[in-house]
Amino acid sequence: MTIMAPTRNTIQTDGRIDRYGSIYGKLYNKFPLVTKTAGSMPLDLIRVDQTSHETKDPAIEQIVFRLVLESDMSHSSVDCGNGRAVLSGRKGSFYLAPADAASYWEGQGDHSLLMLALPKINVDQMMQTEDGASTLDTLESLYNRDIFNGAIPNLMNRIWDHSTHDGPGASLLVDGLFITLLGTLAGLAADKTSTKGTTSVLPLDTHRLVQITDYVDANLERTMSLDELANVAGLSMFHFSRCFKQATNTTPHMFVTSRRIEASRAMLANSADCLAEIAYACGFSSQAYFTTKFKEHTGLTPGAYRAELAR
Repeated sequence: MTIMAPTRNTIQTDGRIDRYGSIYGKLYNKFPLVTKTAGSMPLDLIRVDQTSHETKDPAIEQIVFRLVLESDMSHSSVDCGNGRAVLSGRKGSFYLAPADAASYWEGQGDHSLLMLALPKINVDQMMQTEDGASTLDTLESLYNRDIFNGAIPNLMNRIWDHSTHDGPGASLLVDGLFITLLGTLAGLAADKTSTKGTTSVLPLDTHRLVQITDYVDANLERTMSLDELANVAGLSMFHFSRCFKQATNTTPHMFVTSRRIEASRAMLANSADCLAEIAYACGFSSQAYFTTKFKEHTGLTPGAYRAELAR
């Protein structure tokens, strides 16, 4: 079989490059697929069931994270302009598709894919260090090859699962999972390249931690994004997420949830507000969700906790 050389072309709408979900829907509309957006960025998410095919994809501005969910493929390959790369096509295999490169895909056999896409400029901003230097090029060693890592399928599937959730914490959770995915890939890339010139990850200083805590406490009733918290700290999303974990041993999403729980405990002890009012005041999307999270953290329902305090 002859692999056709990819061409430099783009699909555009109203003079601008379309989102990947729309592009994919136009190219692969013969296959059953579901597209979503999630997170504050937002991420484009696609799940698709495919049969054997050969398709030319245009150059796009997004980096695409491609996971094989199920596979009966005999073989698969891709050409992004640097020659044909033969892929395993096995379940659990992951491929990082570079931005700004037209590609030619071949897959022989039935298979299901999960894909995330985000503009390269957004990924670049997320991965900047504290001094503003870009670390996006560290991912270059991962392009054009199969990647097998147990954490990646788990993270991508969790992003998909949480993309359907509502509430103030949903976007922050998706952002955090995606940052963790980026961190996992950056770690794999570091194993493939020299560590010369790399910088260690330092935890947030006390001043920044106090700033973040005060900001979260003052905005518990509304949705907060990872980008928003990173801006408060004066860091990129990627650098902030890693520094925050170093300093607190928890994720920003879990930290915000714990502050909401602490605020609700104070309200249960010191106010006569009903449970629904407390839930909404502390940023929970419903009384039922508040009850679930409160019990996870304290072992008691909010009602039982208030009753214990009244004894």
